[in-house]
Amino acid sequence: MSTSLDWSSRRVLTALSAQELAALVDGSIARTEGLLFTATPTEELDAIGRWQQLKDQAFAGQMREIVAAYNRASGAQREFAADEVGLAVGATSTTGGNLVMQALSLAELPGLLEAVEGGLLTERHVLAVLRELDKVDLALEQRHAVVLVMLARNRGE
Repeated sequence: MSTSLDWSSRRVLTALSAQELAALVDGSIARTEGLLFTATPTEELDAIGRWQQLKDQAFAGQMREIVAAYNRASGAQREFAADEVGLAVGATSTTGGNLVMQALSLAELPGLLEAVEGGLLTERHVLAVLRELDKVDLALEQRHAVVLVMLARNRGE
């Protein structure tokens, strides 16, 4: 058996005053602050973030050093770059080759490593950009344009 309610019998809701709305928002924030990150103190989360920033800075520095070493090597020496980089990082020549290719790709795209060094992007962002760019066949100038547009949008321009 369904009971239908007459709309005129329902309570009319009124808008909250600015003070009531502010109290509602403050109460909501107070409740959620207790729920967020209850397992990890803010100081530890800040430390985790600082370590990530250091990791990103190390990535940018490593990429720059790989490019510098590659550029210093002559043609015959360059064929061993993957082996040497792999040895330097305690990994295989395949890993070394992947790092060399990443570094050379980043060297062709000005702005990406600078954005990491400036804290605007992370290593993960940069590697995602490279992966996406590798999915399409673009000339170097087109890759530059894509990166410039992406960086501008990232800065809100």
